[in-house]
Amino acid sequence: ATRIPFIKAYSTPQELVQLLKARGMEITDEEKAQHYLSHIGYYRLSAYMTIAFYSKEQHLFKQGVTFSKVMMLYRFDKKLRLLMFNEIEK
Repeated sequence: ATRIPFIKAYSTPQELVQLLKARGMEITDEEKAQHYLSHIGYYRLSAYMTIAFYSKEQHLFKQGVTFSKVMMLYRFDKKLRLLMFNEIEK
């Protein structure tokens, strides 16, 4: 099997916050954003960010997209997932 090299370098939560801001996301509390990025993870949260892109090729956000709105979507999905799995388990 041919291995595909992983070319993306590690980015610190501080660098990720700056990247998101450069792409047009509004972040009012950078420390809180860094905390969530380091504990939840950029790639897990990125699923909730992609719906807010106006340019998926360039990864640019629509105007008015905030980190807190992304977190609201994440929390809603988490609660819904827990409710669904609880009912499935019954």
